[in-house]
Amino acid sequence: MKRKALLEVLNTLLLEDLKWICEKLELKKTGTKQELIERILKKVGKVDPNFLRGLLRETLAPYKKEVLLELLENFGLEVRKTEKESDIIERLLDFVMEGSQPERRKIIPKEILKRLSNELFKIELVGKIRDHSSLKIALLNSLKSKRKIRIIEEVPQKSLDIKDIGVNISIADILVRYEDYDIPIELKYIKGRNISEILKGLGQSLIYRKIYGGAILLIYDASKSLSDRPKNREFEKGIWVVIR
Repeated sequence: MKRKALLEVLNTLLLEDLKWICEKLELKKTGTKQELIERILKKVGKVDPNFLRGLLRETLAPYKKEVLLELLENFGLEVRKTEKESDIIERLLDFVMEGSQPERRKIIPKEILKRLSNELFKIELVGKIRDHSSLKIALLNSLKSKRKIRIIEEVPQKSLDIKDIGVNISIADILVRYEDYDIPIELKYIKGRNISEILKGLGQSLIYRKIYGGAILLIYDASKSLSDRPKNREFEKGIWVVIR
């Protein structure tokens, strides 16, 4: 990563954009523009490069073409006035992130996912569950009593850069460390046979599998409409579905 180039990009951003980046990196958002930039620069070495690249891409996207072209010029890169803004941003990010190596993804073994899904199937959910938010709170409270399962709160979750469609996807509902693996848990609260919500959860889990090497989808069946379905099974390789 070229820190001087990153510093120039950060100096170009508005204060509100820097606050947004600080929020995503779990840093304090208060202070002057220079203080925010210094916090970001101190943190970037500990952040997955893909995650940082996704943040910068999303932040730069609304900026005018003239601003992006000026950055190209400052970096000594070729200026092509007919180039699309999205392509300019990718060239800028290639330059800034040069030399950064993304973390290697581990494939999570089937036995690990199966053991964790069994834990999630048996765990007693603490509190009244009325919607997605209360489901997440209940599961987090229950997981805190499990010694083998550590909730990861201090580490920004990874992102998957899909350059072909210009999308940055990140953040599962809960990320835990279990037997030396970071495992995302996607939550879905449903009433009735809400197939579209289930399909959405499966789609998100497939994305998280690409990022982490495996994922678990926990479906809370409030009306018990899925009583005829298997309660804890492997949906496909690397994806386990738990119905509560």
